[in-house]
Amino acid sequence: MEDTQIISFSLESLKMKNFFVEAGDYIYRDCFFAYRETISNSQLGIFRYPCRFNAYIGILCTSGEAEVIHNLRRYTIKEDTIFFTKANDIIQLEKWKDVEFYVIAFNDSFIRNVNIDYKRLLSEFLELQKYPCIGISREEAASLSNTFKELSADLQFFKDLKYSDEILMTYISLSAYKAFSVIDKHKGKLNNGISSISHHNEEYMNKFMDLLGKNFYREHGIDFYASQICITPKYLTSLIKKISGKSASQWIDEYLILEAKHLIKFSKMNIQEIADYLNFSNQSVFSQYFKRQAGMTPSDYKMS
Repeated sequence: MEDTQIISFSLESLKMKNFFVEAGDYIYRDCFFAYRETISNSQLGIFRYPCRFNAYIGILCTSGEAEVIHNLRRYTIKEDTIFFTKANDIIQLEKWKDVEFYVIAFNDSFIRNVNIDYKRLLSEFLELQKYPCIGISREEAASLSNTFKELSADLQFFKDLKYSDEILMTYISLSAYKAFSVIDKHKGKLNNGISSISHHNEEYMNKFMDLLGKNFYREHGIDFYASQICITPKYLTSLIKKISGKSASQWIDEYLILEAKHLIKFSKMNIQEIADYLNFSNQSVFSQYFKRQAGMTPSDYKMS
């Protein structure tokens, strides 16, 4: 773990963690693919704390159930469910039972080489950003499972042979198109009971969340985010509250306090260094802010 971050993993670092990677897993050219029939507490234990991955991750759950917090929102991953995260999302597993799943992960450099029409799939990708956990039918899950089984077998067989890259890219493209086809079928259900959001407002929300994920540790004021999006702070505040149910200030506070908690718990930085990194004017101001948000001082939290 780097001192200035929530616990972070790259695909390369994941490969080095023998407690999670098993024989039969496929790790090649910025792509990780695996199937888990039984999951132990020791394997998933590290994910009990918020983590970041520098990769896109797709999960197909075939059995069992897990509670996951994704970018501060809670979801239940269960049988016949697709779950998706984009690079640098924050993920935390709260509990799991008898979970079986396929997982595929790849980073930006890999996805740029895959033969996928991103413009055509953009609407489905946006749905996944809003609703990363999607329930599908048993037949759809079986079809995707079969694709993943073939992918796993063939990647192992062809990995050292000519055209292995082309075979891998073809399978990834096939898996993506099949998954997005299923998502397109189900996305109408995801909006049931949810008020419609204009295209422009949705763009503003996405821009705000993207900016927040990149700048929260140094920019705490709404004015900065509003100026970057080219709207007024008042309009941004109203818009974010309407769409997400939380104000822009609440989102900023949640990102800040989440980062602060895990720097305190898991980094080697002292309180002053954390205050500096999170752009507070001094340690006292940071400690007062932390106590308001967390209900205890940074020192008490570290000892808890």
